Amino acid sequence: MRRGFIRVFRCPKCGRIIRTTAARCKYCAAVIDRAAAEAAADADDKIHAANYEASLITSLSAEDKAPDIHPWVFLFAAPYYIVRWWIRTRRYPQDHPELLISKRSIKRALRLWIPILIGFLIAMWSITRRFREP
Repeated sequence: MRRGFIRVFRCPKCGRIIRTTAARCKYCAAVIDRAAAEAAADADDKIHAANYEASLITSLSAEDKAPDIHPWVFLFAAPYYIVRWWIRTRRYPQDHPELLISKRSIKRALRLWIPILIGFLIAMWSITRRFREP
C-alpha cells in the first residue's frame, strides 16, 4: 500500500463507504475483517479502473466529435479497446452498479463504431469494384 493513500470499501452490513483500516463500521458498528476489507477495496479498485477505461473508450468514439482524433484511429483502436475491456471485466462482479454504467458506455461506443465500420467496408468495396471494371 502506498504511503498516505486511503483505501475505502463498502460496509458489508450497511453499505456505507468506510476505510479499510477501520476495526468497526462507524455507521452500524459492524466488526470489519481486515483481509475482507482489503479484498473488497481491491475489487472496487478494479471496478473503478474499468469505469475509467470505459469512459476513455467512449471519448474515443465519434459521439464526442473530437477534431484531433483521426477517423482511422477510431476505426481500428475502438474495437481493440472494447474487446480488451470485455476480457478484463468478465471476472468482475457483474451486478456492481458502476460496472453496469461502464457496460452502457461500452455499448454506446459499439453502437457508434459498427455503422462506421459498415460504411468503411462499403466504401472500400465500391472503390475496389470501380478499379476492377474495364
